[in-house]
Amino acid sequence: MRARTALLRAVSAVMGVLFLVAALFLYNDPDPLLWMGIYGAAAATSFIGALDRLPRWLPAGVGIVAVVWAGRLLPQMAGHVPLAELVRELEAATPIIQEGRAALGLIVIAAWMGALAFHAARRPRAASQGS
Repeated sequence: MRARTALLRAVSAVMGVLFLVAALFLYNDPDPLLWMGIYGAAAATSFIGALDRLPRWLPAGVGIVAVVWAGRLLPQMAGHVPLAELVRELEAATPIIQEGRAALGLIVIAAWMGALAFHAARRPRAASQGS
């Protein structure tokens, strides 16, 4: 196994755990099923990536959902809240800070799904399962 693939598999496992923990903490969100769904999908995709069995379409699909969703949230907060304000305190002081944090989470999901999609697209076709 190439070192880059081994590293990607290890990071995929770590990201899967992080997304799973995030999904579990979202049970008390006003829209828990939506948020747990996207974080759960990101976790599952990451775990499949850790097994190096990732179909090419899966990370692309999850990433597209995250980008579109973030795109709907960002205009509400753009120019209203500095980035430092989003991470300054644990408790969100205003709804706009909460929306900004949600958008940042979706951007992290989209970026990681982009990395997984790029890796899956570079694998030889015979090695990719379910493509």
